[in-house]
Amino acid sequence: MPTPESSFAPQDNIALENEVYTQVFDADNDRKMLGYGFQKKTLLEEAESQFRMEVSEREACLIVEAEERFMKLTEI
Repeated sequence: MPTPESSFAPQDNIALENEVYTQVFDADNDRKMLGYGFQKKTLLEEAESQFRMEVSEREACLIVEAEERFMKLTEI
């Protein structure tokens, strides 16, 4: 059993069940772990979420502009 000071000790605080992070290995294929990085799926989900947020903000601005134009036209 490794001691807490050992570099081989489990690191519970870094990745829980590998839901967000995945292990990153070096390019030499000698299976040396370099650390943790984001999974592609996580990055794509984040980009999609940000895109949807920007679209909904833009949509809200367009609705406000359309309502303002309508109010100006009906003031006659």
